[in-house]
Amino acid sequence: MKTTPPYWWEHAPRENTPEITPPAAVDIAIVGAGFSGLSAALTLARAGRSVVLFEAGQLGEGASSRNGGMVGSSFHKLGIAGLQAQYGVEKTNEIIRESIGFVGFIDDFLKAENIDADFKRSGRFRGALSPDHFAKMVSEFQIFHESCGVQGSIVPSGDLAAETGSKRFHGGVVYDMDGGLHPAKFHNGLIAKLRAIGVTIIANCPVTSIDRTNASFTLHTPLGTTKADRVALCTNAYTGPQFRHQHRRVLPLRSAIIATDPIAPDLMARLMPKGRVCGDSRRIVAYYTAPHPMVRASCLVAVPLA
Repeated sequence: MKTTPPYWWEHAPRENTPEITPPAAVDIAIVGAGFSGLSAALTLARAGRSVVLFEAGQLGEGASSRNGGMVGSSFHKLGIAGLQAQYGVEKTNEIIRESIGFVGFIDDFLKAENIDADFKRSGRFRGALSPDHFAKMVSEFQIFHESCGVQGSIVPSGDLAAETGSKRFHGGVVYDMDGGLHPAKFHNGLIAKLRAIGVTIIANCPVTSIDRTNASFTLHTPLGTTKADRVALCTNAYTGPQFRHQHRRVLPLRSAIIATDPIAPDLMARLMPKGRVCGDSRRIVAYYTAPHPMVRASCLVAVPLA
């Protein structure tokens, strides 16, 4: 299926990579050169391991650069009460604190690596689509704040104009620690770091099968074979049937993205006055991101489709 290149690739274009013959042997082979694979490769290579990455398509053409760029904590759909019922209070708090800490990790990582990904901790506004939703959001935010140190603020309906030009919401909550970045720039930055330390990245080279012996693995590709002591399968949603054990554990979730025509700056300032990343309380999540000012004045809306 032919896809349309996202407009944000204009400032972080995908590259045409030359054909590379896979190495005969490495310590670790990584399948998939998205965020997961690139991050794993960087950690392993800096630990002294020889690493090769195989990417089935063009570098960065998948979900790692085709997303809204929101960086934030993940509050499970079960809600804190549901999580506590399933995992207990202490384990639930640990999960939430780790989720919160992820944003700080990204902030520190980008600064330490000097990667310019337009990262900004602008905060996240989550709007309530009904009074009941607002009451539940306020209650959960207070629990998150008291038990896990989540920082933010409650936005009653009378104060919504400071956060959004929409009239649909009945209040909301702002999470201070969240933010956004340019996903394609982040991806490009990781690739540059890996190449600087000599890691081989082979694009347009799908791994068609993996044979395992007692001591190693042999990866088969259209460009040749590679023997590796260990394999990291980082294909996520792109895990194919050749990896049957992992493929059967992937749950497909379709997503639709709407990008508007260019919007006048004064209208954009009314719609999203603080430039936050935004979401709402519906079960089928919709989220909204303001554009980077150097790209174009438009709004991105992503809606996962069940």
